[in-house]
Amino acid sequence: MQIHTYTCKNRHTYTCKYIHTHADTYIHMQIHSYTCRYIYTHAYTYTHLQVHAYICRNIHMQIHVHTYTCRYMYIHTHADTCTYIHMQIHAYTCRYMYIHTHADTCIHMQIHTYTCIYIHIHADTYINMQIYA
Repeated sequence: MQIHTYTCKNRHTYTCKYIHTHADTYIHMQIHSYTCRYIYTHAYTYTHLQVHAYICRNIHMQIHVHTYTCRYMYIHTHADTCTYIHMQIHAYTCRYMYIHTHADTCIHMQIHTYTCIYIHIHADTYINMQIYA
């Protein structure tokens, strides 16, 4: 069981594209601007709708906290024991900090513009697909 920890800091103005590839397959593609709508679908059946305006702070460490337009708390426990932390602040400038500790494989694809829809499918190896339009 391998545990990976890494930190990424990105400053975004209007649009930014970020691709991160990790040895254990991590891919991040991010284009941020203005507002996002977040839909989360888990393989073990649950869905979240989140609407962010101007500033969205997302902390996901088995916990989500969103400020400004939506405040959202989410506690996630998985049999696979994966812990991950997302800190996202979206606005004209966006700071993205991502610390991920996981034993398996994950893929994140994020494309943000004006509004966003996020679909997350989780499993032992899980895939995050985000398309914002």
